[in-house]
Amino acid sequence: MEQKKRQTPACTGALMRRTMRRLSQHYDEALRPLNLKLTQYSVLANLAAYPDSSITDLADVLEMDRTTLTRNLGPLQRRGLVQIRTGSSPRNRAVALTPQGVDLLRTAKPVWRAAEEGIRAQLGGDDVAHLHDLLQRVLEDAKALDRPETVSTVRGKGDVL
Repeated sequence: MEQKKRQTPACTGALMRRTMRRLSQHYDEALRPLNLKLTQYSVLANLAAYPDSSITDLADVLEMDRTTLTRNLGPLQRRGLVQIRTGSSPRNRAVALTPQGVDLLRTAKPVWRAAEEGIRAQLGGDDVAHLHDLLQRVLEDAKALDRPETVSTVRGKGDVL
């Protein structure tokens, strides 16, 4: 069978999602013995960095909507890794790591680190640094696209998008 030449997708979002799926598979495989996925590890790690965060604040840190975060918290809560309780007001819910969550995070961190080092070794140090800088800039620019005044300004410039 003749192999078709791969073409770069015209959609930046599609290429980012493909790349993220591949990278997530790498981390998920490494974390599988701990019954964790990269998304769950990320929630635990960010809860350690921002203890007793409100769901809204944690969702903002993770660049995730509240509904998605709540869905991701469910399995962690059922495993006894996080606790969700009333926050600063009755309508506000706070999330915290439990002692079991702290222990699992301590065990998972070297596993995650090894997966991260594998990716860094594959890409090379200079490319990783460049990729991180570029992704950070893309993230900030993507946030600007959500602001109505930015969207109308950018759309007025033709090929900018």
